[in-house]
Amino acid sequence: MHLQRISANDLTGFSTVREIRSYHQTIIYDKHDLKIEQQRDSLGMVFLICHAGRAVGTFRLVPTGHGLTLAEVIPNINELVSIPDSWEVQRFVISPDFRSLKNIMAIYREITTWLRDNTEITHVIAICNRRVAALLKRTGLKVLAKEIKLDNAHTDYFFLSGSVVDICNKLL
Repeated sequence: MHLQRISANDLTGFSTVREIRSYHQTIIYDKHDLKIEQQRDSLGMVFLICHAGRAVGTFRLVPTGHGLTLAEVIPNINELVSIPDSWEVQRFVISPDFRSLKNIMAIYREITTWLRDNTEITHVIAICNRRVAALLKRTGLKVLAKEIKLDNAHTDYFFLSGSVVDICNKLL
């Protein structure tokens, strides 16, 4: 398994990213939402997760401090985002035929190791549903807020936070 970083001008790579993202319904309400998604893709780092010669997943990391992370715009959560160099994990989607606990934990190990070895990122945050939060807690991320209500969402969300070093220590 390996990660492939996709640049903003890689049309073929982003076509694959969009295809994988379609496995998870994210509501884009209007052109403004689409523009924000494009800004997040451009500012952040977008990856394909590859296994045995094919893309099996994707995720995006977006730095805080630009008003583009969910944590920065959700009332009462934004005050918890005070850690410098925090990057929010977004749009984590795995192909349905590759979703298993074993595979997902291997992906988390790959992501964390890549971050440790290739970036100066020291801290990650995530806002996710209950099922993903349960998986992320296994990696060492801590729940800072739970039962967060988002407009037009049919589920509660959780806010998690953790250091890359602590996650590596837990997973490796």
